[in-house]
Amino acid sequence: MTFSQARVGGDVEPFWRRFNTETWEPEWRSLVDDLDREHVSVSVRAAVDRLNAGLASEHERERLAGMAEWVEYLDDMATHEDATMACLTLESALQVGECDLIDKLMSIACDDKATHSNESRLLALELMRGVAIHAPALRSNLVGEHMETLLGRLRDDDTPSSVKGYALELLLAVVADDQEYQRDFMRRNGMSTMCSVYAKSRNVDVDLCERAGVFIGVFVGVVLPNGSSMALSDALIADAMVSIQDAIGAEERDAIVERGKHAAETSII
Repeated sequence: MTFSQARVGGDVEPFWRRFNTETWEPEWRSLVDDLDREHVSVSVRAAVDRLNAGLASEHERERLAGMAEWVEYLDDMATHEDATMACLTLESALQVGECDLIDKLMSIACDDKATHSNESRLLALELMRGVAIHAPALRSNLVGEHMETLLGRLRDDDTPSSVKGYALELLLAVVADDQEYQRDFMRRNGMSTMCSVYAKSRNVDVDLCERAGVFIGVFVGVVLPNGSSMALSDALIADAMVSIQDAIGAEERDAIVERGKHAAETSII
């Protein structure tokens, strides 16, 4: 991987940016804007092609390199000066065969036959989280059956703690701002699953316990209250609060929700 491949727009500055275009006539500045959009669009679509090529490789090392590059690429996208345009282009490019992409990543992350390494699983989960954040239209492919699969991995005692931790973060990105996805999560006993992860890891795995606690607190204290339908928000919150209380008690539930609110405010998640 080269540095230019891991950056939105590449590492080579377009020639027109060497000039002070702010002093140009409006029609020329408009042309520069068009060139900037095309430059970012070409970069993003080329990156999507590399991602698809990497995932199609039969060699795990090449798949790992491709996914690692994409995680870095999405990190750069978050702070890029043309982030909004880059994200829109990414969303459009990935929507061509979108289910295929998510299916491929899910097959790596939740491999029943253990043909993929733990590193591959973590990268696939991290990459899906990045896609869910930067291309929200694709989140719909991570609800339903795929959400059930992710929750199943969280319920499975044989799933490595690191994989569970990354799955928690992915699920939080998926349900962050869509009430239908939140309802799907609750309908699949998602909150009970999170409470089980929290309780089982409490005296065994401090990091996983903390991640599960943050998920519970942020989901109930921040995500659900911000839904577009207050009636649905209230109903989901009530269901979630009962599930948490049944699993760990009211006092600890309230403490976790407060910590979740604090985590969101201080950008810990």
